[in-house]
Amino acid sequence: MNPTHESVIEAENLCKQFGSRHVLDALDFTVKPGEIFGFVGPNGSGKTTTIRILLGLTKPSAGRCRVFGQVPSPAQDTVMQRIGAVLERPSIYERLSGWQNLRFAAALHGIGDKRIKQLLENFELWDSAHQAVSQYSKGMRQRLLLCRALLHDPELLILDEPTSGLDPASQRWMRLAIQDMACHGKTVFLSTHSLEEADQICHRVAVLYQGRLAALDTPAALKGGVAEPAAVVLLQMPAGSPSGRALGEVPWPARWLDGDRVEVTLNLRNTDWSQALAHLQKLGTILSIHTRETDLGDVYHVLTEGREDSGRDLQK
Repeated sequence: MNPTHESVIEAENLCKQFGSRHVLDALDFTVKPGEIFGFVGPNGSGKTTTIRILLGLTKPSAGRCRVFGQVPSPAQDTVMQRIGAVLERPSIYERLSGWQNLRFAAALHGIGDKRIKQLLENFELWDSAHQAVSQYSKGMRQRLLLCRALLHDPELLILDEPTSGLDPASQRWMRLAIQDMACHGKTVFLSTHSLEEADQICHRVAVLYQGRLAALDTPAALKGGVAEPAAVVLLQMPAGSPSGRALGEVPWPARWLDGDRVEVTLNLRNTDWSQALAHLQKLGTILSIHTRETDLGDVYHVLTEGREDSGRDLQK
């Protein structure tokens, strides 16, 4: 790795150890200005510890970390003023309204009401600005926290699981907001266990596994480098077919779904289609055929050799 003064974040041989437990092991990465940098991994992989180091809340055991060219520390006002953060377990005043929460935070930065109103309107919270936060939905709370992080117009946003627990509509809204912020020049460090989220919006993705960097590249490059294109055939087997015998007659990866349906996965590059379809038609009725695009779940599965669930959302 060759960090430069143009990098917003530089981590070199970053290690963190708690007693005999190695939480981070020799991480090397840089985050460029204006990019959405995904930090992907399951709970316990070291994501939150890395964020605490970036915010100066804990020190690495070895290696070095620079944010805007300086060692991060709460005492470094010149650095902290350039950072906004939404943490996984944020502090928020439930009995105060959204407006009061933001006004309290704004006072610490000497920011006036005009900025608060602008953010509440932009994040579709103006109509509920004077309601107690205890009455907000999870999505509304996350938007309020993002407003608070943006009050002082930071250059770098550090987001720890910002869409966790949100309904699909709120997740989509948050992802669009993150992309919009990057389009307006902000740098986003996005920690997430959602592989789908990282695939959709991140310019580059660091895949973390047991405190180590398993891979770092664009989503397209990661997907192109590890998995083969496939087609999925949905097959209806005759009623009463013994499952063990039936699947034993399918010479490709297959699994039972509900009832009498079987899902068969065929490699698009190495399969003789005429032979495969003829064979499957002897076993049952082909209901549908569709291609399956490689996703980051496939990448993660290959990188960790199946030792973790390779679904779209890694278990926390």
